[in-house]
Amino acid sequence: MGVKIISAGADTVAADYYIKYEAKPDDDRKETILKAAMQAFTPDKDGNTNIELADFLMIERILDAGNLKWAEAYLNMKSKKNKARQLQLQRENMQLDSQKSIEAAKAKEEFVQATEKIKTDEAIRLYAAKKQIDEEFAQKDHEREKELAEVKGSIGAVQHVVRAHANAAAEQQQQNQVAQ
Repeated sequence: MGVKIISAGADTVAADYYIKYEAKPDDDRKETILKAAMQAFTPDKDGNTNIELADFLMIERILDAGNLKWAEAYLNMKSKKNKARQLQLQRENMQLDSQKSIEAAKAKEEFVQATEKIKTDEAIRLYAAKKQIDEEFAQKDHEREKELAEVKGSIGAVQHVVRAHANAAAEQQQQNQVAQ
């Protein structure tokens, strides 16, 4: 048993071969990707970056290795992930803000209700105290009128007795004068 070598020429093979040539990346393309990475690493007006320091360093290493497509893909992927994370944080912050404003409005409403309840309770207590004072005053006034009526009745009885005694004394005196 041995090895048999088959030789085939261009005229015997019926297959088409496609060869793809890629140009070796030049320094301008590397510089463009590095500038894009620097721009993504620079904070925006809100202070957010599209990539972090570790991502920037990774892109530099990939570029140094000559893998420009992978560096571009990595930059795009990390930028999209960070943007999505920042949007999620922004949504969460908006939800927290709306929840805090709802809680603040609820606390304010509870405070207003508590204040109104205190005012109402105080008004009711004041009304009840005034009513009690008015009733006590009316009762004392009635007792004074009753005492005054009793005193007037007593005075009237005393005056009647005094008149009766005066009349009796006057009659006695007349009888004494008639008898004399």
